[in-house]
Amino acid sequence: MKRVDLEKIVEVKMQIEELHKALATLTYEERELMEAIFYREESLRSISKKEKVSYQAIGKRRDKILEKLRKLLEDKF
Repeated sequence: MKRVDLEKIVEVKMQIEELHKALATLTYEERELMEAIFYREESLRSISKKEKVSYQAIGKRRDKILEKLRKLLEDKF
């Protein structure tokens, strides 16, 4: 039987909490885009068709949001 690493469990839980805090700082539109890409697994092309913009524009928005999240989280981990 594997020993449960309580320290690792606590560390991961804290990381998840920090991620939730960072996600809460996003605007509604930013959060919607992240949910579409990462939770609903929609393609950039399908999102771009719905929003009537190029998929490159959606990709740039995604990258900008991910950079914003990275900056918020880089001091935490």
